[in-house]
Formats: sequence, structure tokens, C-alpha cells
Amino acid sequence: MSKLLILLTGFLLVNCSTSMPSEKFFGTVSTRDIPNVSLDLVPFRTGYIEGSCVSCGTISEPLFDDDIKYDTASHYRVIVLGKLVFEKGNYQKGEYKRVDSVGIYGLVIDRLHSPREFYSDLNYQWGNDRAWEKCPLPKKVLKKIRNNFLKRKKYIRYTFKEIDASSVSESYCYRLY
Repeated sequence: MSKLLILLTGFLLVNCSTSMPSEKFFGTVSTRDIPNVSLDLVPFRTGYIEGSCVSCGTISEPLFDDDIKYDTASHYRVIVLGKLVFEKGNYQKGEYKRVDSVGIYGLVIDRLHSPREFYSDLNYQWGNDRAWEKCPLPKKVLKKIRNNFLKRKKYIRYTFKEIDASSVSESYCYRLY
């Protein structure tokens, strides 16, 4: 009986792991490897690229649902930091640039009554990063956040006017309560 209890406890500990390997969360993914979504019923919010810089161009963001819940008492806010690389090509004026790949390089976790926690890819380490293994979010929640961020940024639309860019930095804040 005690062997069965030990085996069951070991199985639960392995399957209830609270983190996923950093290599699975951070990194760059080609848009060909991000699942396609029909945009027929998805509304877009459009604004200017640099806040009030009308001459810079516009950015249109898809308004996907991000109904991810976790530990509502702690009021987790998770900010994903990433980078978009645009496809190369000749774009006409007024035409939006297509995203070629989406990368995630940082994660900020902010919760009530706790200092912010910073996690990042090995290539983008900050001085105050915490060890990825100490990330308090479960693997299941991290996977949902990653997949939502990749999908959301795959369909973002940048239309440049006077300036041009081959890549841009992006972020998105998830409220898990």
C-alpha cells in the first residue's frame, strides 16, 4: 500500500509541474507554424503607431478573446514582451506589412502585494531576472498565454507612412483574474 502511495505521489508531482522549459516558452516562431484563425468575425482596433504620430502610420490589432484565468485572489497581471519580424517585399503605400515571425523574449509577472518578477530568454537577460524554474504560473497557463500572444501578433497589421521597419517590439498584458 505504501508503494502505491509513493508511486501515486510521484506521478502527481511530475504531472502537476508548475513550469515549462524556458526553451518552449521563449523563442521565435514562424507564422507558418502558428495555427490559422478565421478573421471574418474578429474586430480590429486601429490606432497610430507611435501614439499621436499620425505621419508614422497605423497599427490595427485583432481583438481576440483572452479568457485566461488563474488564482483570482492574487490578481496576476502578466506582460509578455516580444518582437515581430515583417516579411520582406515591396509594399505599396497604405498596404499593411505581413508578419513573418513572432518572438517572445521576456515575461513580467505582477501580483498583489508582491514585487514584480522578471523572466527572459537567455539572449535578452536583465540584471534582475529570476530563475525560470521559480515562475509561479503553471505550465497550462503559460502555454495558453504563449499561444494567445503568438496568434494575436501574427494577425497584427502595421501600415507605415513615412518611416519603415523590418521589425518592431511588441507587448501584451494579460489579466488572469
